[in-house]
Amino acid sequence: MAAMVTTDEPNIPDEVDIHDPAFVADPFSAFEHLRRKCPVARSNKYGGFWLLSRYDDVRSAAINWRDYTSSVPGVTAIPVITPRTEPQLPIEIDPPRHSRYRALVNPVFAPQRIAAITPRVKMLARSLFEKMIAAGKAEAVAEFCVP
Repeated sequence: MAAMVTTDEPNIPDEVDIHDPAFVADPFSAFEHLRRKCPVARSNKYGGFWLLSRYDDVRSAAINWRDYTSSVPGVTAIPVITPRTEPQLPIEIDPPRHSRYRALVNPVFAPQRIAAITPRVKMLARSLFEKMIAAGKAEAVAEFCVP
């Protein structure tokens, strides 16, 4: 939403924290509240970002990068774990730069390539989950997403 920022921006209520475990576990009531009260909202948390809560708005932003840019700081809500000078790819860049990156990765995600690796991915996922089940507890991000 790079076009214009005004001083009367609608703000996300302070109690809505998209990175809070309670929000992640059940975002539906918070999004319902936002859809009714503040469908296009600005948050100053996490360095600042915009949040769209209605389908039509999200769809419009996703396909209309000239009006809804991701390349301006403060648009996305990606948490910054370590300082960085380059944007998080591909979510924080717009065409034509985004198109160049997408052209590089598209062949890797072609249906035939995905079909070829699916059995191995399922086997690895099953193995990781079996280890978690055997342990009786798990920290999913640490043990599954970053094995």
